[in-house]
Amino acid sequence: AEELGTLKFTVLNYLNDVDAALPLGKKLVEANKEISHGLNAVAWAVVNPKREQRPDPQLVQLALQAALRATELSKGQDYNEIDTLACAYYWNDDFAAAVATEEKAIRLLEQQIENRAHPHFDEFKKRIELFRAALKEKTGQSQ
Repeated sequence: AEELGTLKFTVLNYLNDVDAALPLGKKLVEANKEISHGLNAVAWAVVNPKREQRPDPQLVQLALQAALRATELSKGQDYNEIDTLACAYYWNDDFAAAVATEEKAIRLLEQQIENRAHPHFDEFKKRIELFRAALKEKTGQSQ
């Protein structure tokens, strides 16, 4: 049933039905408050950088809270959860935090996955380039 709730939340989110998605998302975050992968799934549904449209700011805040809690539960050692947190920072327009957090995700990935052909290496590299470009555009700085 929990997986169906997360799927429903994902669909509502992509349909931009904030009025239905936000209360369901809050319910899912509460139900998963001690389950890092459940929190990460809720957050990822909002902050996946492959989205075609910008997510609603209220949903981005919910995703950021969920991602922060997920990384707290996993003691910051899950590269997927750190990556999700970086994406939450990105959609929250905190590009410096997005870059720093994605750098940590990449370091963890390098420590935990020997096969450099793993698709996450390419995905994370593309994301950090996106985050750095956004930071540069916002601040006029190069990272």
